[in-house]
Order: sequence, then structure tokens, then C-alpha cells
Amino acid sequence: MLSLTSGAIGAVGRKLVAGWANRLGLRTDQETVDHKTFVVVNGARVQVKTSTLWANNTYKFQQIRDDPYDRLLCLGVSPDDFHAWLIPKTEALTHASGQHTGAAARETRWITAIPNARNGWLDEYGGQLADVARLLTRL
Repeated sequence: MLSLTSGAIGAVGRKLVAGWANRLGLRTDQETVDHKTFVVVNGARVQVKTSTLWANNTYKFQQIRDDPYDRLLCLGVSPDDFHAWLIPKTEALTHASGQHTGAAARETRWITAIPNARNGWLDEYGGQLADVARLLTRL
């Protein structure tokens, strides 16, 4: 995945999430609004952000914006495992850090997560795929 463009990584992430949700028995669709593509799971519009591990053993879910979605699904891909968090949009926007111009940035933000560790506010939104599977089935 490291050699793919960010757009291609996003497409792979959406396909992985849609296929996984289908295997969980959930209804999925794809929807494009204002040139942005979302996975729709049981009627809820989900923005998928995908990250591989950074050198410091963290995931950085980038380009988080105030777009028309209900939940943000952060999918982390490491060499040995997958990790995920399903976050309500308002919580994601509240806790995400400014991406390009520091803490005050509001147009694009990012969320940092450490796999297999306590992540404070993120903990209630998943970490392991089984956690997020339970959250997805509640949509």
C-alpha cells in the first residue's frame, strides 16, 4: 500500500470496509457527494480514512474535514494486524488536531492513534476490528 497514491489508498480502504460490513450482514452502498466518496452502512454515511504505520509506530488519519458524513471510520493497516475506530463526526472534529497550520487549523485535521495502546478519548470507539464490528452493527 505504501506505493499507492492517497486516492488509491482511500479506494482500497472503502472497499475493505464495505466488504467487511457485508460479511457482517450489514447493508452497504457507496455514495458520492461533492466529489467525495462515502461508504453507506445501514443508512449511515461513513467517511473512511486509512493509514499505515508511521515510523514512530502510530497511525495518522489525515485530511479530516467537516464533510457530510455521520461517522468517521479510521482503518489502520500494519504489517501484522488491522486496527479500527468508528467515531461520531462531532467527536472526530472536536478531538482532531490541526493538520497543516498547527492546533488552530480547522479546514483539515488529523487524528493520531497508537495501535494496541490506550488512546484516551478514542478508546470508546474501538481499537480492534471486533470492537468496531459491534459498533457497526448498531448503525
